[in-house]
Amino acid sequence: AQAAGQKGNYSEAIRLLKEAKAKAPLSPQEEKGINELLLWAASGAKDYKLVIATVDERIATGRVTGADLTRKLRLKATTQYTLRDYKGAAATFDKLAASGGLTADDLTLLATSQNQLKDYAHAPATIEKAIAANSKAGRGSKNGALLEMLNAIYFDTGNGAKRKETLVRLIAVSPKASWL
Repeated sequence: AQAAGQKGNYSEAIRLLKEAKAKAPLSPQEEKGINELLLWAASGAKDYKLVIATVDERIATGRVTGADLTRKLRLKATTQYTLRDYKGAAATFDKLAASGGLTADDLTLLATSQNQLKDYAHAPATIEKAIAANSKAGRGSKNGALLEMLNAIYFDTGNGAKRKETLVRLIAVSPKASWL
């Protein structure tokens, strides 16, 4: 399976790995090895539903902890986001936050998911956290899009005072003639 995947034949690698999984019972080490290779092959094949199912299977074993759990939850959340499953992505990012914290990129994807879901009760706070995380990481140039999203939320919710405050911040970060 590994050789097939290295040659770019991910569908063959997936077939062989599924065949190996069917030869139960597997030891915990065998299960982990097969599923880790399956994650690799499914990612290569862009079979995102298989990625999510395999992550769920790995987590369900109860043997995924610490940094590995953080990586698995991040992989699941970003895959759900890629599939435009914003509800699933937001829920998985919430689990990730509870297990170890969110990066600036995680916060941006969570905020975008919440915005897509029109979860205006949570999205503004998440956007503010993403802006702060970007600024702290020296990536303030990424904040323009977040401020635009925040401005749109305040427009949609009719919060004129917050919108005005956000526009001032937005113009300072990313001036456009259309806003002046």
